[in-house]
Amino acid sequence: MNLTFATNFISYKKPISMITSTSKKLLGLLKEVDGEKSVDEPLCLHTSFRVGGKADIFFSPINEVSLITAVKIANKMDVPIFILGNGSNLLIRDGGIHGLVITLKKLKGEIESKKMGRNIFLLTFPAGILMPQLVRYTINMSLRGLESLIGVPGTLGGALKMNAGAHGSEIGDVVHSVKMVNMKGEARKFNKNEIRFYYRGAEFLEEGIFLKATLKLEKINKDDLLQKVKMLLKKRNSHQPSQSGAGSIFKNPTGHYAGQLIDLAGLKGFAIGDAVVSTKHANFILNRGNAKAKDIEGLIRHIQKKVMDKTGISLEPEIVFAGEPE
Repeated sequence: MNLTFATNFISYKKPISMITSTSKKLLGLLKEVDGEKSVDEPLCLHTSFRVGGKADIFFSPINEVSLITAVKIANKMDVPIFILGNGSNLLIRDGGIHGLVITLKKLKGEIESKKMGRNIFLLTFPAGILMPQLVRYTINMSLRGLESLIGVPGTLGGALKMNAGAHGSEIGDVVHSVKMVNMKGEARKFNKNEIRFYYRGAEFLEEGIFLKATLKLEKINKDDLLQKVKMLLKKRNSHQPSQSGAGSIFKNPTGHYAGQLIDLAGLKGFAIGDAVVSTKHANFILNRGNAKAKDIEGLIRHIQKKVMDKTGISLEPEIVFAGEPE
């Protein structure tokens, strides 16, 4: 199976006619697999941009067994699989996604804790847990290591794939090991030294779907930790918009901040349809209510061109594009 990765998803293109002709058969085979299934699910309901077409088949497994079974069935039928996290770093095009879309948000999993030394703990979280929930859990436990990611949206799986970071730290800094399912339906574990984390990305020895991750965190004084979190949240809220949109649209080029470059190009407040560049932070695009994915993508391309014309610097998107044009 030919695969490409980004933000905890797996997808590949295939002629639409070949995909749709197998949808009914795939749905029939998934009938006995535990989890929720739907046909022609509107993906705009599952992304923070609130845009995107439909999924041929949408599946929410409730445990590892049902996930593995679904992967094996799709693999045997040669149907593409798309793993959807919280949809917060993602632009799904208006034509939707063909094949099988799997969301891990209902995948059950316990949080496990193990003490490694006087102040060092290993905590294991399911990949579908939302990052704000995960970070607040570690803060309540007085554990340092993830507090800088307090405002990062999305799931743990998405954060791992893009090596989410903020305020000079990244999730890769605290990863101890990761468990995933490969496309043969086999569970695999990778230790930190088998993973290459880099700016807004990560490479694994094998492609697959994240199941859980174990993070190495340090116990510190809770009051000190809460004080730092309060400062970080105040800074984030004063600089970033809260309306409907994704996270940062572009990666920061070396030696520059993407938002400053976009502002320099005079694009704050510039809009295509209901997609608009935030006036609070230019590296954010907002949906004012009725934007289409094509409006947002068009605005992204316009920003890239204007910044290149003005500064000679190429902006690389941080968000992921998926699906087919309308």
